[in-house]
Amino acid sequence: MLAQTPQFGEYLTVLINLDLSLHSMEVVNKITASLELPPQFIHFYIRNCITNCTEISDKNTQHRFVRLVCVFLTALIRNRLVNVQRNFDRNTGILYRSQPY
Repeated sequence: MLAQTPQFGEYLTVLINLDLSLHSMEVVNKITASLELPPQFIHFYIRNCITNCTEISDKNTQHRFVRLVCVFLTALIRNRLVNVQRNFDRNTGILYRSQPY
């Protein structure tokens, strides 16, 4: 299994640095559901998703991806893979700024 190999850290680094897409989020979601990953990986992946959302210039595309990231975060919270209290202010503030009012 890949998780038990020395290359696993490199694999996670590649996942963290992938461009935001529905497919990359699905892959990470399935991995988090089946393996115990380092909390830093999840934190860095979420941070990358949020950063990618803020850099999208087309508002419709940006809103679509913000919604996808919110669904992804909800799944992580539901599965208790994210410490909500520690990360709430830092992560959601960025997502709220991306939403139209």
